[in-house]
Amino acid sequence: MIREPEPSPRCRDGICKGPEKPLNCPQDCSPVEQGAESLPSSGAAEQSERPLLYVGIMVHLEGWKDDRDQERFIRHAELVREYAVLFEQYGAKLTLGSKELTDGSIRWGDNVLLEMEQRGHGIGVHADIGGSRNYDCSLF
Repeated sequence: MIREPEPSPRCRDGICKGPEKPLNCPQDCSPVEQGAESLPSSGAAEQSERPLLYVGIMVHLEGWKDDRDQERFIRHAELVREYAVLFEQYGAKLTLGSKELTDGSIRWGDNVLLEMEQRGHGIGVHADIGGSRNYDCSLF
């Protein structure tokens, strides 16, 4: 048998804090979509007591000949846009690293990376040169 949670002693004070959750104090805590932590019903932005996990993701777009193969470039630009939509649904941002997609954007006339930057995502270049003791860094 499943028991209903006991109401918090502070329930009905207009603040969703501490042990109060939507299940034990629906008067103060409204459920938020997608299982996110509840915000106070008073509208105050209080810090959740649940720990947050920050994740950084760098999407490497190199190595697909997007600068020489238009069909591949078109497909990869579509995928980048799909990934961006997925991340944006959760308030997340991508960091995209590319050389070939940059060159392909110029060659094929679709500046998908500028679009991503304008949407708030990060753009960078992954440097795959050097890697030896005698490398002339001025070439970099």
